[in-house]
Amino acid sequence: MEELLKQISEGQKQIQKTLQEQGETLKEHGEILREHSGILKEHGEILREHGEILKEQRETLREHGETLREHGEILKEQRETLREHGETLREHGEILKEHGTMLDVLQKGQTRLELRMENEVVEKIRALFDDREAQNERFNCINDKLADISTDVRYLVARVISLEKLAK
Repeated sequence: MEELLKQISEGQKQIQKTLQEQGETLKEHGEILREHSGILKEHGEILREHGEILKEQRETLREHGETLREHGEILKEQRETLREHGETLREHGEILKEHGTMLDVLQKGQTRLELRMENEVVEKIRALFDDREAQNERFNCINDKLADISTDVRYLVARVISLEKLAK
């Protein structure tokens, strides 16, 4: 029995030694857990801060998305406006082309009219000068005849005066 007691005592010592070793291991593990707990706490704080940053970035992205949608709408409106302006410019180009054609026709007509008027005016001026020359010749002829008549009247007046003097 003594032997049994001795074995029990030895078993108890071994159990105590094992318990002591496991207690030290548990102590070390507790220390490690405390360190890990601090690290986890720090990481939790970092994750919380990152979560806040992500929330802010998500809000910023949402705002940017809204801004991009608004800009997309503005670009659509501007594209439509540009399309309308292009159509208007095309129409104005056609109108200008028509006006150019009309202007060419008018210029040709004006040139023909100018030539016709120039020819007619030159002819009429020539006719007027010819007529004036004929009138001047008639006027000169009448003046010559008038001078002759005046000479004849002076001669007759002088003759009448001289006959009256004789008759007296």
